[in-house]
Amino acid sequence: MADATFSNTIIISDYVLTDTGSGYTLTFSGAYEYGSGGTVYDADDSDTASTGDYIFYPDAGNEYLGYTVEIDGETYALYSYTHTPTSIFIPHAGELDPADFVSGMAAAENSDVAVANCFAGDTLIATPSGEVRIDTLAAGDRVLTADGRDEEVLWVGKQTFRMIHGLYPQGDLVKISAGALGNGLPHRELTVTAEHAMVLDGMLVNAAALVNGKTIRLELAEQRNAEVTVYHVETARHEVLLANGAATESFVEASGRAAYDNHAEYLARFGEDRAIAEMSMPRVASARLLPAALRARLGLKDAAPVGQAWDVAVAV
Repeated sequence: MADATFSNTIIISDYVLTDTGSGYTLTFSGAYEYGSGGTVYDADDSDTASTGDYIFYPDAGNEYLGYTVEIDGETYALYSYTHTPTSIFIPHAGELDPADFVSGMAAAENSDVAVANCFAGDTLIATPSGEVRIDTLAAGDRVLTADGRDEEVLWVGKQTFRMIHGLYPQGDLVKISAGALGNGLPHRELTVTAEHAMVLDGMLVNAAALVNGKTIRLELAEQRNAEVTVYHVETARHEVLLANGAATESFVEASGRAAYDNHAEYLARFGEDRAIAEMSMPRVASARLLPAALRARLGLKDAAPVGQAWDVAVAV
């Protein structure tokens, strides 16, 4: 998506984006046409809507949120509206009736906005010489796999989350208390992104599916920093590593490396992105799909479904 002009803007107010499990729903109290045109800026020259893109002018704070809505077969992006934090902009060209935006309409995650699957910087990764903070690992270091092998680190990806209206557009962070996964693991609190998988009972289970609201919980808005950097470890294959002692996954090319801040570093070393096949374990993204015994062990028997309440995506 190169920089592009638009002639009109719809503003919707008092909105909520809800993860329904099978998609997203956008509800709001009202919509009206702002009338002012402007420019959508492709901040990273990616030719697609992505985190950091914005409308009107630099530093206005009107950033791409990461969701799209579809009206009459056309897809429209959602941008933050800084003057009223409970409202959002929808830029468009030509004729569009605000009445066409109906509360309760479907919204979609933008597949071009990569959701990071990563660890917080203080995560301890097992290596042949002991545990090492992930934010100190570098290409060429060695890490231990859960079955005792040591593998070379090919790349450590890092991505900075910047908070918008109390949310990280790339996704939620999940905090796993010490011992919450059983057998005393992790041995200290572990923070990962919601779509990052822990390895449990032969399954790759996304952290969002583990949330029980007590020992495994989403990070609260008031606990979030304005910026947080998360990290991932790439090895030759998709492996089971140990993070704070708990089995977890190494990098797999599910959302692509381009979203990471240091993607250029990867290309400089390898020339191009390479595919990494996911290991053969089944991946579970929803708590309701977990076996009953594991749900009970994790305290999920009566837990309400939990998803990423705020992954926002857009394409124009």
